[in-house]
Amino acid sequence: AFALGDIQKAIVQYELAQYYKYVDELMYDNMLKHFVEIDNLSKEITALEAYTQNKPNGPKVEERNLQLLYKYVESKNWELGKNLWTKVSHLEEGNPKLTEAYLIINKELEDKVTADQLAAKLLKIDAKNATALEWLAYKYYWKAENRYQAEMAAYEKKKTRTTYAKLIKALDAVTVDFKRSLNYYQRLYKIAPDKKHARLLGNIYARMNDKEKSQFWKARAK
Repeated sequence: AFALGDIQKAIVQYELAQYYKYVDELMYDNMLKHFVEIDNLSKEITALEAYTQNKPNGPKVEERNLQLLYKYVESKNWELGKNLWTKVSHLEEGNPKLTEAYLIINKELEDKVTADQLAAKLLKIDAKNATALEWLAYKYYWKAENRYQAEMAAYEKKKTRTTYAKLIKALDAVTVDFKRSLNYYQRLYKIAPDKKHARLLGNIYARMNDKEKSQFWKARAK
């Protein structure tokens, strides 16, 4: 049916075969190709899941698991992607696309420790990886901004020489993190000149008391 171009009949027969847990390599090749062509992500995922479940030792199981992980990321099925990782992690070496996919999964699941590790690993492989740069830029921006707000609030609550000295010391550490964020955002903006990145660059320069550069970046954010 597939060879004759009767796609609807082919799909009906394919789904019956899938129901009976039958796996034929050519059948899956044909169906997956068709689901990609018609941009049916749901059926593509179902087909990949069926293959990996029904033929766990199949000749293409590694390829199918990789495809499935990428499709989980595309469809925002973060938990399913996390659960699948153990089956594809051995393929990570030399595959920055796979590392990036796992970084996205951990970022969305708010596993910050793992995401930090993956971002650092990814930048060693690909210094211009936008996903890793944005993660680290965002991390250090909010680390600095949250501490800035907390320290300023504490000082405003009780203005003494002691609290002022504490504030100045804290702001030195805050500046270090703002500079880290600045470095990542500058590199990121060259790759992805997004308004949200320009806005945060403007905010960083404002915190660093560089009014001219702050206005420059805020203008680009409009």
